[in-house]
Amino acid sequence: MNKEETIDYLRERGIEVEVTEHQAVYNMAELDSVDLPYPDRDAKNLFVRDDKKRNYYLISVKDDKRVDLKEFRKAQGLRALSFASADDLAAIMDLTPGSVSPLGILNDEERKVTFFLDEAFKGGLVGVHPNDNTATIWLDADALMHIVEEHGNEARYVGLKQGATLELGQNPGVQLNKLTAVLKVLGLDLCLREGEVPDPDSIRQKQETIPAIPIPSKSAQASGSDDVVDAFAILIGGKSKAEPSPLTLD
Repeated sequence: MNKEETIDYLRERGIEVEVTEHQAVYNMAELDSVDLPYPDRDAKNLFVRDDKKRNYYLISVKDDKRVDLKEFRKAQGLRALSFASADDLAAIMDLTPGSVSPLGILNDEERKVTFFLDEAFKGGLVGVHPNDNTATIWLDADALMHIVEEHGNEARYVGLKQGATLELGQNPGVQLNKLTAVLKVLGLDLCLREGEVPDPDSIRQKQETIPAIPIPSKSAQASGSDDVVDAFAILIGGKSKAEPSPLTLD
């Protein structure tokens, strides 16, 4: 379903939807420039798979959080997780990087994707793309969960604790480009709009030495794989590694 079809699908089922049209956005820095009516209710999305490529998960969290995939999979009793490829995204949810949305699950004909939604959205609005990155739609979080379950996919709320935040430097876009170039050299699949943080294990498996990468002045300089992951989180989601577990599960 495209943008118009997705919005019509929701309204035909009696779900109240508010639509915010905007220019195409591909990462969190670009989205920050958009005048959203409910900026604290916007969701970022992580599309991940297990190590056997048999199970797929969409994790939607508030945009000021990042997810530790190791902690997440332990808490949920899942196999090791890593980020799904753009090919998986297209094949399963008919989406492209930058347009990832829980509503893409409505295109999941084989019901492969399990949906996890940050319980911080419960009882209020959540902002997601209508399968197109030129708009954000706002709907009740419970209604979103219901529409996913009605489609036949499993949907669960998860409790996520927010870690320390870090103010970005004046030119995060420039720093993002530098870091992205390094990660691409390592062969990592990225969907920058969704704020994904690569699994440290995926980086270690490359057996590469990652050079120091300058990042915003208020953060530490990245000098190794774990720091690169954290630097990526800072640039995309504005998070620091000030605490051992920036995002943990209840």
